[in-house]
Amino acid sequence: MKICISGLTGSGKTTIAEILSKKLHYPLISSSYKNLTKDIVKFTQENVNNEKLAKEFDKKIIQLAKKEKNCIITTWLGPWFIKNSFKVWLYASEEERIKRVAKREKLSLKKAKEYVEKKDNSTIKHFMKVYGINILEHEDFDLIINTESFSKNKIAEIIEKAAKVYKK
Repeated sequence: MKICISGLTGSGKTTIAEILSKKLHYPLISSSYKNLTKDIVKFTQENVNNEKLAKEFDKKIIQLAKKEKNCIITTWLGPWFIKNSFKVWLYASEEERIKRVAKREKLSLKKAKEYVEKKDNSTIKHFMKVYGINILEHEDFDLIINTESFSKNKIAEIIEKAAKVYKK
C-alpha cells in the first residue's frame, strides 16, 4: 500500500508521515523544494515558471515510489501523481499553521504569517501554472483530517486504520 500525505504549509505532513512510517515499517519518501534551498519562499517565487525543474523534481519522487510496494509519500503533489495510492489531505487552519511554523522555524508570529502566506500562495500558483493542478481541490482524496482535532499519534492511527479498509 502506498499512502500519500499532503497538506498546506504547517499542516503536519512530515510529522504524521514519520510517525506512520515507523508504525507501519514502511519506507518514507519525503521530498520538498526545501531540500534544495534555505529560502523556500524566494525559491518557489523565482521558479514559479520553471517547468523543467518542477517536472524533473516530481519525476524523481514518482520513480522512488514506483520502486516500493509499500511506502509513505509526503509531498505536496504525491496524491495527484502516485497512482493507486491512499490519498490523505491534512487540514489545519491558517492560524494554527502559523503557530506551528513559528515554533518549528523559530520565527515571530508576524514573520511566520508572512512565510506561510507567501509559501502557500507561491506554491499554489506554481502547481497550477506547471501542472494545471489546484491543490485546494480534494474531491479525489480518500481521507481528509483536521489535524487540530486529534493528537499526532491519533492521526497516524486513523490513517493506518482507514488505509487497511481502503478499496479502490
